[in-house]
Amino acid sequence: MICISCYDISTMKIVNNKNLHVILAIAFFSVAGIFIVRYFLNIDLVVLESIEINWGTQACAFVVRMGGLFFAPLIWMAILINNNTSISYSNLYCIYAQSWVGRYIPGKVVYIGSRIYLAINAGIDKITASISVFLDGILQFAATLYVAALFFLVGGYQLGDDERLIYWVYAISAVMIVCLVPKIFNKFVSLGYRVLRRSQIPSEYALKAKPIIQGSVLALVFKVITGISVSLIALSVYSELSVWDFLYVAAVNSVASCIGMLAFFTPAGLGVREGFSIILLSLIFPREFVLVIVALIAVHIVIGDVVFFLMSLLYRRMGKDGSRE
Repeated sequence: MICISCYDISTMKIVNNKNLHVILAIAFFSVAGIFIVRYFLNIDLVVLESIEINWGTQACAFVVRMGGLFFAPLIWMAILINNNTSISYSNLYCIYAQSWVGRYIPGKVVYIGSRIYLAINAGIDKITASISVFLDGILQFAATLYVAALFFLVGGYQLGDDERLIYWVYAISAVMIVCLVPKIFNKFVSLGYRVLRRSQIPSEYALKAKPIIQGSVLALVFKVITGISVSLIALSVYSELSVWDFLYVAAVNSVASCIGMLAFFTPAGLGVREGFSIILLSLIFPREFVLVIVALIAVHIVIGDVVFFLMSLLYRRMGKDGSRE
């Protein structure tokens, strides 16, 4: 089994500004604490106690989420295969799962750096590992935005009197589409390589359209599955959820997830994602239901990640190797 030690992480030569993380984390959680206290003051405890949860739908939501988590590594697999790089499925899931739980360490060092490091240890070329992990992260971020934009558009939602959030989602989605054009993406990679290595990246590492398109499609499927699982959680709490509200919940989850991805000072975006979810879901649900829904989503995410991690390690230990040679 591949393991990560503190020494191993330090050899990746990635500087993590701990002081900045601590300051931002303290500032954010202080504001979040004030917000939560004020939110709780308006909660009707009688209504909160009367909420009934459909545990069958909850179980279905968890199964859907787990399906999405086991689908996610295939995005990275598709990118590697299109770069003429093979990796066994057991290695793929073990490396991906270990880096995935690394999201719970503030900063993106462990999440991104550890996967590159472990991929190199598994025999993948250093530059291929770096580019593939970078592209995987970009595709997942972009796909999350696309899902939000699509569901907002289909649902025709208006966020109160202020629609700027939706317009921002549309605008950033358009920018991401442009950035993922192979020539433009390769220019960004080349620029980054020159800054870090002070040399030109070899031409054979230039990405073509195929891995970007395939990876984008797989990332979209993954994010749609994730959105459905969250909407099922909402349905288990609020049985009167309409089809349009179902789409809205998935869109809100996508927006909150994107913001959580950018919040490098919190573990796995926890707190940030929930805060934005509370604000946006309060537009269609009573406060008491929002509180229960957001709490259950957080529980599903944490437990799902732990199960995914343990099952991936178990898969590797059992030696079930469905590798592509």
